[in-house]
Amino acid sequence: MAAVCKACEEPLVIVLEPESDDEGQTVDDPQNVPDDLELPCGCHFHWQCLLDQSQAIAISLNCPSCQKYLPSNAQGPSVTNPFLHAPSGAAILTRYGDVQGVVDLLQDANEELAGDVAQLGQLIRYQDPLAGGKSALHLALEKDQEEVVWLLLWIASPVPTDVFPVSARQAAEALQIVRLTNDNAEDIRALRTEAGQTAEDIARSKPARWGALVDAGILRA
Repeated sequence: MAAVCKACEEPLVIVLEPESDDEGQTVDDPQNVPDDLELPCGCHFHWQCLLDQSQAIAISLNCPSCQKYLPSNAQGPSVTNPFLHAPSGAAILTRYGDVQGVVDLLQDANEELAGDVAQLGQLIRYQDPLAGGKSALHLALEKDQEEVVWLLLWIASPVPTDVFPVSARQAAEALQIVRLTNDNAEDIRALRTEAGQTAEDIARSKPARWGALVDAGILRA
């Protein structure tokens, strides 16, 4: 294992503080737990340090330390998963946890990519190899991020505009978020994880939260 993180130059461990008993006395010694994420270029980072730079990485696809281009497509061309070994693009999108965070990232990406619709489509449909091939939509459903779910459907699915809740439609229009339904790429709802699950399958596993969307067929590609 590498000695230190390339970002903060601190050891690649997390120190777990000992627990205290009812009398306030510590019962264990501090423990060091490995916290080491290695990128394809060979550079090592703390997970949080890499996450702090995730927006820039998602746009440039370069290592923030050595600047090496990260994507590798060793398994052959793929429209829906072109960056099989790149940093976690889907997780980058959903870890923001709110619509504005996703919008900010996509707006920055749009500027960096000079409005290249095809590449923007690849970013929004990215499938994360570190999360079993899940897309941003899979992860948003897992995390109960309803606003992000509607945003992703707005951008990367042909769901009819009049199906969206008024609040979601007004928010998308106010933020000037375009729909990428003309980039000839796959419907984000059709993407499958390594285990073969679609976004609808994830939603079916949480009926109390997503039953209405499933019953309405909104997540069915």
